[in-house]
Amino acid sequence: MITIHLPVKKYLKKYLISKYGDNFNVTMNSALGIIVSSVLQNKKYIYNYTLKKNKSEDVFVFNVSLRHFKDNGCHITEHHLYYINKALEDDFAQDIFMQAITNKHNFNIAYKDTIIAILQTYHIDESELSYSTIRKRFNRNKDGIMKKLKISA
Repeated sequence: MITIHLPVKKYLKKYLISKYGDNFNVTMNSALGIIVSSVLQNKKYIYNYTLKKNKSEDVFVFNVSLRHFKDNGCHITEHHLYYINKALEDDFAQDIFMQAITNKHNFNIAYKDTIIAILQTYHIDESELSYSTIRKRFNRNKDGIMKKLKISA
């Protein structure tokens, strides 16, 4: 097995461990495995990209089997790691937002209660991701998500 470290924020690592486990093996059987597989490269295709510094505090570790390595390579650029991290952060937020909207619509549960419950489920502290931060993002995205779900305000 070859190990790759994905720099992530602490709250995102907790979410990923809950969703994929501590020892994630890259396969084509999960969304994350498909994303990672699609950006793995052989060494001859590596280019150096310059990105602004990512504010990662931790790493999520995943493994690439030797067979997968032979088929796809095992090198992954900082450029790709940055965009995988961004996609996972967006996926995390969208999951929370959709659950909050669905719970409000179906069970009349306040958005705040759902959001806080989800953060507690993943053991995400206020210091890692504050309620006010996620709520501001939720407020910016709520109307668009409700429109996609065909839910009126």
